[in-house]
Formats: sequence, structure tokens, C-alpha cells
Amino acid sequence: MLSCVVLLASGCEKNRARDNDATANEPSGVSETSSTSTSSADTSPAASKSPQAPPKETTPKPQVKPSIAEQMKAAKGTTCLNDQMCPGYLRCFGEDKVCQVPLAMTGVHDDKTPVVTFTGGEGKEIARYYVELATNNPERMRGLMYRPTMKKEWGMLFVYPPGDRDLSFWMKNTYIPLDMVFIDTGGKVVGIVKGAEPLTLGPRTPGKPSRFVLELIAGAADKAGIQPGMQMELLNAPRDDYKPLR
Repeated sequence: MLSCVVLLASGCEKNRARDNDATANEPSGVSETSSTSTSSADTSPAASKSPQAPPKETTPKPQVKPSIAEQMKAAKGTTCLNDQMCPGYLRCFGEDKVCQVPLAMTGVHDDKTPVVTFTGGEGKEIARYYVELATNNPERMRGLMYRPTMKKEWGMLFVYPPGDRDLSFWMKNTYIPLDMVFIDTGGKVVGIVKGAEPLTLGPRTPGKPSRFVLELIAGAADKAGIQPGMQMELLNAPRDDYKPLR
């Protein structure tokens, strides 16, 4: 990879993106209502009531395009080689390698599920999360795109080859507000982007080189007390070279 290339992920690496067509539906607006004021001479029961407050505006959660939803329905349970063969938010995993709903959405885990931990200055663990791993280009390009939900005790850890680099993430086709924890090769937190807004294309970067990025539900970093300088460990990694180097 050229050293001058800035990577944009979660959704995807911008310069390698293949999911270019899907965008969230625009939230539907709420119609405004008007009330007619009554004069002081109007003594009817209806007039004596206080005007009703207008309905509160709500922003519906973005929905996956119907065409992509249909593709996911058809592909669920089919054999695959990698995430790129599974449409929408489906991932390719399991002993039989089939397209399935991601674990961070279902919350299913066992004693082999990868876990990320953070420790403070005195070596005390302050937080841990089950994680899905994104370790290759198809997985990193997809990231958390199209997912309507993620369990609060879960996250996605983006793992790049050993060595720090300038990483920049965006929120294309990503419906969940996120915290992004940037971590260097040795496992030290170098920066945190908090509350990344869904469906936006602006780059998010800590301005410091990193090798790992952990994406969590927005607010999780503050709730857990994760701060720059803390140490990250990856437990139950399927390969040792996915772990921070010491």
C-alpha cells in the first residue's frame, strides 16, 4: 500500500470501496400542526381547554435499502469465502463458512470469542468487550456498514499489518453512532474519536499513527473511562500476529 494513501474505513477504505450504491433513506419529516387561538369571550368547553402541544418530532432509524434487504434474505445461510460475498451487513463465518447475521448483533459468544481489554496506569482492568475482527481488505471495507444495531458489550476491532500508519475513518452507510479508539502497534491508546455521526463522509482521525481501531457504541469510551495512554490487550486472538507487539 502506498504510504501516501489515507485509509477511510467503517464502512470501508475509501480508495478500495466497492459498496458505492447504498445510502440511507432520508428520515421522513413530521407534519406541522397549527392551533387556532380563541378570544376571551369564547366560553365553550372546547375553548377552555389549553391548546395541545404539537407532536414531538422523531427521527426514524435509517433502514437498509429494500434491494439490499432482499439480497441479504436470499444470501443468508449460503456458502461463502469472505465477507465480500455476503451482501449488506451479513458476515462470512462459522465452520461451514456461510453468510450469517454478525455476532455483535446477536450477542452470541463462547470461550473462544475474541475479547479486547483496557488497563489503566496501575495495571487495573477498566473495560472489556467482545469483538468481531476485521483483519483483511474485504472485512475492513465492510466494517459496520448497514447494521441497524450492535450490542453494547460488543465492538469491532480493525487490525492492520504490523507497523503504525495514518488511519482515517468515515461513516459511509454506517447507521450507528460510534466511538473510535485508535491504538498503536504496542497496544497503547493514541487517540479517541467520540460520537461519530452516522452517514457522514468526513474523515475521523486522531492525528497520530496507529495500527488498530476499536469501534464501540457512541458513549462507551466515556462510560468506561478509556483514555489515551491506556493499554489494550487482545485475548483469544485466532492468530498471534493480530495481537499488539511487545
